[in-house]
Amino acid sequence: MDRETRAGWRVASMALLLALAPSCSSSGGGADAGIDVPSDTGQDTFVPDTPLPDTPADVPPEVVLCTVDCGAMATIPAGAFQMGCVAGAAGSDCDVSEKPTHTVNVPAFDIDVTEVTADLWSRCVGAGGCTPPNTSSNLCTYGVAGKEQHPINCISRQQAAAFCAWDGKRLCSEAEWEKAALGTDGRKYPWGDTAPTCELAVLDDGDPGCGTGATFPVGSKPAGDTPTGLKDMAGNVWEWVADYYHASYAGAPADGSAWLDPATQFQVARGGAFSDTADKIRGSARRSFNLALDGYYLGVRCCR
Repeated sequence: MDRETRAGWRVASMALLLALAPSCSSSGGGADAGIDVPSDTGQDTFVPDTPLPDTPADVPPEVVLCTVDCGAMATIPAGAFQMGCVAGAAGSDCDVSEKPTHTVNVPAFDIDVTEVTADLWSRCVGAGGCTPPNTSSNLCTYGVAGKEQHPINCISRQQAAAFCAWDGKRLCSEAEWEKAALGTDGRKYPWGDTAPTCELAVLDDGDPGCGTGATFPVGSKPAGDTPTGLKDMAGNVWEWVADYYHASYAGAPADGSAWLDPATQFQVARGGAFSDTADKIRGSARRSFNLALDGYYLGVRCCR
């Protein structure tokens, strides 16, 4: 991408921010890493101090964008699907935040086959496109020998968006993520309706991380792949998406775009983590996290 194009992106992004910004603002203040944020946030609208998640991140013109080995992607064809927890589905345990089920018509898009790895993140840091993640926990994967192919974790939403921009991509919308994970056939999990086990996903089956207490290398559970070959759409790490959190789908976009109004301090992550039990890694399950959090359970995969 040339500098003129990047400059145009920046101008367009600033114009969008000015158009959408409310007349008053409040701090996006963080929370302690590792502390889950209640789903029903009830937060007032605020002006984010970082670019809105559907706008390109401001990548400095001197930064060399990723062009080689930037992570394999799969194409999800255009079409409608039923988003949300389907009442009566085998063993479903719908949360109010997963309702109402609604039809979303999603344009075609590409999505990363795997979660972004620690190795790829290191390349982004080396190129100046990313900042190093939090490394305060021994569960963080960045810079740890032997964990180069584990999913990057301990990253905030801002860091996730910056990485995707460096990679020539963007954060997925929540609708894109769910369609990629569950397809159009109403299955409960990425692989089908079979209950999760450590054969299918990296989860807490009585012990976190299938007994290891940590993440696995991406793609370690091929039996749990989606029919299109996407890996770890359940378990391993939660994946930041572009949407701000809303307590239900009432009023959600029906065109597959990210839900950005109103902006709050809380953003959606999908897929569950190695520290979550089977009920938390259902394909329709969703969680809200303070967008400044950078816990060991938070990672990303990108869309385009």
